Amino acid sequence: MKRLAITTLLACISPVLWAQTPALQAQAHEVTQKQELICIHEDNQKTCSRYSVSGLHTNWPWLNQLIRKQAESEQPVFTAKRLPVPAGFDANKDWEMQREYEIEYTGMYRDLVGISYTGWDYGNGAAHGNPYASHGVYDAKTQQAVNLTDMVVPAKKAALEQLLQQRFGAWLTERYGDEGELTEKVKLTNDVSFNDKGVVFHYGVYALGPYAMGAPDLALTWKQVLPALKPQWQQRFK
Repeated sequence: MKRLAITTLLACISPVLWAQTPALQAQAHEVTQKQELICIHEDNQKTCSRYSVSGLHTNWPWLNQLIRKQAESEQPVFTAKRLPVPAGFDANKDWEMQREYEIEYTGMYRDLVGISYTGWDYGNGAAHGNPYASHGVYDAKTQQAVNLTDMVVPAKKAALEQLLQQRFGAWLTERYGDEGELTEKVKLTNDVSFNDKGVVFHYGVYALGPYAMGAPDLALTWKQVLPALKPQWQQRFK
């Protein structure tokens, strides 16, 4: 009885607390100066690289914690102890990596907050840089990160991937004039963003093809996506 009463009480209180939550405000801030030379321990060795890193601060503490957790997993400069620059180090030519990293608020749809994490690493003397990105979705009602794969009915995953495969073929035609050798199988990804038209699936460099292909964004409409979702998420997005 006591457990039921507490559960019932929380269910009544939650909507009230949510109604009192202030509107989300997000502001970018510099974590490093532009092209700042920083030395840290990484992979059991000391590295000195040029960093241009910006973070994101909001007026929702729980969201700041989740953003920080994701950023720390991707970019070591957030947590690593900064070490002295070696004597005689030539900052113009002796650096090992050039690293850029940016966190951005991409919007909110049905109380789901979108945050993008984009980076670019370039090794001194390399042929080209290495771009990477991830896209987080955070539920303002539960104050937790959510994954698209957890929203999808397992038995309908293959059908959704088939729609993505078709959209990828169309993307190739739009970009190159034909589908070419469509050998890559498009798998469901949790790197997504939501809007009033549907869901955009973000695939990184090398995920669906060679470096020159870039990073495809494949959009599906709600009409295509909703039938594959679990009932509670269908209700949320209707």
